[in-house]
Amino acid sequence: GRVLDIGCGRGEFLEALREAGIDGRGVDLDEEFVNICRSKSLAAERADMFDYLESLDDGSLDGLFCSQVIEHLPPARLPDLVRLAQAKLTRGGLAVFETPNPSCLAIFASHF
Repeated sequence: GRVLDIGCGRGEFLEALREAGIDGRGVDLDEEFVNICRSKSLAAERADMFDYLESLDDGSLDGLFCSQVIEHLPPARLPDLVRLAQAKLTRGGLAVFETPNPSCLAIFASHF
């Protein structure tokens, strides 16, 4: 299927998709990360996630992966992201949002 990795970083998830034979594309605001992805022959571009999602046809994605991004959004924008994801996913498509647990103090002591 067609999977979008929002906040693709250095492309670890895109590499896993490629190894599984899944068509993946990534977007990130950081040009350095996009260049790292491209150096690995991964499909990635520098873009704002909202603008990029809005540019896609409805129902054009089979999956959406967003890891350690939503905690950086203003809370009022999270519903916008979920609505856009729903519109862009095919029927039965899957969206995965991963974020650190804010109630776990250890995560902030060791990772942030």
